[in-house]
Amino acid sequence: MSLTTNATGSVTFGNGTIDGNLTVNAPNVSFDNSATTPYTVSGAVTANNLTVSGTQTVTASGVPATVTATTTGGNVSADAVAAGTTAVTFQVTDANGKAVPNGTIVSLALAHTGTGSYTLVNASGTPITSAQTSGGSVTVYVTSTHPDAGDTFTVSATAQAGSNTVPSPAASVTDTVIPGVVKTFTVATPGTQTAGSQYTTTVTATDAYGNLTDNVGTVTVSGSALDTSLSGTPGAGSVGTFSKGVATLTATSYAATTSAVLTVSNGASTPITVSTSAFTVSPGQVSTFTVATPGTQTVGSQYTTTVTATDAYGNLTDSVGTVSVSGSAVGTSPNGILGTGSVGTFSNGVATLTATSYAATTSAVLTVSNNASTPIGGVSNPFTVSPGIVQSTSYVSVLHSTAVAGPGNIAFTVSPVDQYGNPVTGLSATDFAVLGLAGGGTPSPDAGSFSESNGVYTFTITDTNANEDFSWNPQPQFLTVAINTTNNGNVDLYQMAMVTVFPGSPAGATLSSFGTSTGSSGVYKASATYTLHDAYGNGISGLPNSDPNFAVYDVTGITNPLPGQGVKLQEWTGTGSPTSAGYYTITQIGIGTYTLTVWVSDSGNFTIDVYY
Repeated sequence: MSLTTNATGSVTFGNGTIDGNLTVNAPNVSFDNSATTPYTVSGAVTANNLTVSGTQTVTASGVPATVTATTTGGNVSADAVAAGTTAVTFQVTDANGKAVPNGTIVSLALAHTGTGSYTLVNASGTPITSAQTSGGSVTVYVTSTHPDAGDTFTVSATAQAGSNTVPSPAASVTDTVIPGVVKTFTVATPGTQTAGSQYTTTVTATDAYGNLTDNVGTVTVSGSALDTSLSGTPGAGSVGTFSKGVATLTATSYAATTSAVLTVSNGASTPITVSTSAFTVSPGQVSTFTVATPGTQTVGSQYTTTVTATDAYGNLTDSVGTVSVSGSAVGTSPNGILGTGSVGTFSNGVATLTATSYAATTSAVLTVSNNASTPIGGVSNPFTVSPGIVQSTSYVSVLHSTAVAGPGNIAFTVSPVDQYGNPVTGLSATDFAVLGLAGGGTPSPDAGSFSESNGVYTFTITDTNANEDFSWNPQPQFLTVAINTTNNGNVDLYQMAMVTVFPGSPAGATLSSFGTSTGSSGVYKASATYTLHDAYGNGISGLPNSDPNFAVYDVTGITNPLPGQGVKLQEWTGTGSPTSAGYYTITQIGIGTYTLTVWVSDSGNFTIDVYY
């Protein structure tokens, strides 16, 4: 049965059952159920501001009886909440479990905890507090401009057929906001680090709403802090697992710099990338010293070069310890003076090495070393330390203390040294002179005779003067070797040697007198005076009687006889006595000057030819 009434006022029913629809079209109709049991309406109940009074409730098909949330509560992403895509659906049914008619009013309520602010909206994004059913359900959305992780929100719904009907029990759904996808990384800037040493810092990930998030994707590390060092070692860095939005970044830098940065980035299609502020990666302890090779130096003169310190990765470093200098360049000179060397303060990996060398050499090296338990050292390439100016001829020798007058007859060895005892090299023949020659000598080294070997000079001079004195004997000559060169400031330096020069081989005899024989009884005496000399005019003294070769010629009747003219008399044996023909005597009367007396058996004019 259906009951349809358009009347206004009050419609009163007794006990009974309406088998069909109850439709009340008149506005503001009062339905007074005074029965002791409810009416059962099998059809739909349609009413316009129906007032139900009495002690019982009308239970009818189409009247909202139950609201059920079909969306399960749980965790929702802050991104979804902010986008307004977090949907909550309620199903509304009557007492018979059937969906209520479309348009049934569902009242909505939103409660939340936390710091965020949340709003219920429809599919168009319009804020709402109620919604009408469609197909027995309503779907609403929760949105927020700042969803904070950890916040919870509860959406409640209740339905009623009209404002004058009893509403259904409420249903609700509770969701918890969880962080969204990372929007920003923050990398804590490390303090000063040391090349080659591992260090850590933190990476913080937040979503678009400032929530710490672990939803970061694959995170990688780059940046200048991981640049390849000069030695070719690349830096390394990785980010660990995020927990509550924080992860540990572990890195090792090898390239020293004052502007290192670490950059993290994820693998999103539009990557999130952020870098630290600049920080310093300091070089490590010295691993290598490099000593610049000086040019040619001079003993006794201070000079400088540079020492460069690098760590194991090629970075310039000032972490060097105490650095000392050694090597042959600061060795001891021949006269015992030790070279000096020191290294100044390192700045940006470079220091000045100051040294003074006293030992001349062509293979000087400078060695630096520090005081580490395992010392780090470095050596220059060989360089030359030249001797200083000549301070002494040191040593002069003649190969023989006696010599025979003639070319190159006196050989010298001279070893000039500087003030530190180093042999002085590079002198020329014109730097040497020999003083004290008695005469007839060449004071400069003979042409072609001059040579040098490691500062020892050898040369000859020619002395043709036998320097014979009144005793008719050659006297020793004190010869002085002088060095006069710009190398020593044009100051003559002397060293003395002694040598005796003897006459050379007889080269001729000069006849100074001859005459007529005198005597009686068939034995006549004739005398001649002659001087015997070598090729340089030195008189040859001290010859015994058996040494001369001479011939006696009878030149009677020959005017101005020439040598070898006349009648050659017999050879002379020097035997017998002054009373017998063939006897002769030789008497030295001066330096190389002799009187030859012969005894002949005839009188007349004679010449004597001496031919040593």
